[in-house]
Parts: sequence; structure tokens; C-alpha cells
Amino acid sequence: LIQRGKLKPGDNFSELELARQSNSSTVAVREFLIRFSRFGLIEKSPRSQWKMKNFDETFVDQLYEVRHLFEMHSLSNFLQLPEDSDYWSQLNDLFIEHKALSVNMEPCYEDFPRLDQKFHGLLQQAQSNQFINEFYDIISFVFHYHYQWDRSTERERNRLAVEEHIEIIGKMLMKDYRGATIALDKHLNTAKQSLKNTAIL
Repeated sequence: LIQRGKLKPGDNFSELELARQSNSSTVAVREFLIRFSRFGLIEKSPRSQWKMKNFDETFVDQLYEVRHLFEMHSLSNFLQLPEDSDYWSQLNDLFIEHKALSVNMEPCYEDFPRLDQKFHGLLQQAQSNQFINEFYDIISFVFHYHYQWDRSTERERNRLAVEEHIEIIGKMLMKDYRGATIALDKHLNTAKQSLKNTAIL
């Protein structure tokens, strides 16, 4: 609903209607909403009602700071993996996928969010940390387009992000720690600015 623009900041919604639309029980929906509400993007209202909250630039900046810390930590750990680790072959496969998408961006630009999650998810999985994994619930909802309502520049944003991913992965495969760190820092800053430019703040 959020991704399709059916729920926007200030909108109210109920547990019952979400349960019906998702073919789930109201208990399951309530448990999810309670868990998700800790991120500060929705809030509970009386009588099983919920409200979509606005988030401001301070929220984006704070989220970025934590994301930057975690992703740089994950990158450092990934680059210390042994040569025979299966994660290197998975990373190489992702590099090939990114290259294929980069030459077919015009018709396939909407495929990028899935690839984005695969890449950033792989960084986390290589040195799994339950607290970092928990944090990426909010990353999926915010930085992976669920809270970006302006679609007018999505093709160009995705094209740039694919290029940045290719640069990061290429540096990683070459075991260029400094180059990969600089490239990831650039990519995270781009994502932060993109969110500020396209979300309703």
C-alpha cells in the first residue's frame, strides 16, 4: 500500500482492513504493526487504528548515521573473508547481475530495488549480527523505496545506484579496501540525498 502510494503521511488505517487485504489474522497484523511502530513511522490510535507519521530531515540524518556505521563495519568484515569463502562467488554473481541490468536499464529499471536488497543483504549475511539484521527491517522500508513517493526520477536514481554498486563490488573483488570504502561512502551519501529529495518530509 505504501509502495503504491495508497498510504501516505497523515493517513489512518485499521488492523481489520489490513488483515482482510493481506488475508492474515488481525493478531498477526497487530503484532507486525507493534514491531514496526518502534521505528517511528507509524503510531497507534484508539480502537485498533493506526496513523502514518511524517518523518523529517533529522530522522533521515540519524538513520543514515546508523546505516553508515553498520555498512562500513560489514564491508570491513566482508573484505577479511578467506579466499575460498562462498560469499566471494556470490558477490561475483551479483557483479554480473548488476552489469546485465546496467545495459538494460531503460526497460528494467524497476528491477533495481531487488538487486539493491541482495547486495546490501549479502554484506550483512557474511558476518551475521542479529542486531544489525534487525536494523535492516527499517532499511527495507525506508531506503529501499517503500517510503519514496516521487517516482518521476526513479529511472535516473536507479541508473546511478547501479553504477555505484558496480564500482563498490568491483573494488571489493579486487580486494581494494580503500577504494571500496570510498565507493560505499559515496553510495550511502547518494542514497541519503535521494531520500531527502524524493520523500514527503
